[in-house]
Amino acid sequence: MRGRDESIKKEIKSVATKLIQTCGMNKTTMEDIATAMGKSRKYVYYYFRSKEDIFCALANEEMERILEKVESAMAKEESIAKKMEIFFITRFAEVKKTTALYSMVASDIFQFMPTIQRATKQSNERFIQRLEALLRQGIANGEFKSVNQSDCRLLALAGISMLRGAEVRVIVDGRLPSPEDFCAILVKTFIRGLR
Repeated sequence: MRGRDESIKKEIKSVATKLIQTCGMNKTTMEDIATAMGKSRKYVYYYFRSKEDIFCALANEEMERILEKVESAMAKEESIAKKMEIFFITRFAEVKKTTALYSMVASDIFQFMPTIQRATKQSNERFIQRLEALLRQGIANGEFKSVNQSDCRLLALAGISMLRGAEVRVIVDGRLPSPEDFCAILVKTFIRGLR
């Protein structure tokens, strides 16, 4: 039964994704999702309590995909500083791509801010923990000499906050330089301060 439930949830998320990309979060309803599936609202509500829950599930999947992409890109590098640079560049580029796919959500962003915060809280923590681990590795191998182990959590929070600020700007304005240009200024300065 569990496999069937997961299959149905996947179908609901797929239909919801198409509707959200086309109509936006605000204009997509549970009724719309059910109708697009040829099912009743009760059917969809059995698997998800609300469209916000569906959105959270979609956001978590997307952040997992981005984290996998980041990990894969970093695996090719030896230097921790280079891994950190790739961490920032890849995450920023992937979030920018995702924002383009969900451009209709951008117009709803402020109305659904609590939902977006709930959806990204857990995945953001995973990115913070990964950046913190990179910082600790850089200290341990002597790449980052001006930082103490006790500062790693705060520096990871600062790094992710810097990145999130740029991501929000892309979502709201749709404008920012390429990931490489962005990272050339902010990320390299951040990494330079660690050395």
